[in-house]
Amino acid sequence: MGHDGFKKIATFSNRARAEMMRELLEGADIPALLRTDDVGGFQPQLAYGLGVSIEVPVEMEATALELLRSFGGLGDEDDSTD
Repeated sequence: MGHDGFKKIATFSNRARAEMMRELLEGADIPALLRTDDVGGFQPQLAYGLGVSIEVPVEMEATALELLRSFGGLGDEDDSTD
């Protein structure tokens, strides 16, 4: 489970790609959070090893996954659903 009613739905190895997918979700009125452990931005290279996750409200999980898949937001070997 994620934080405060949010659930992790995907992890990306690239922060820019994660940001694009978050914008896609938010454009469809699906709130989305990015989570990464990059020491508050001081160690951005950690995102490549740990990934950047997207979390959405639990009740919007299915819709969000469908949207990401329809726009090619998932499917690369570096992207994963959780």
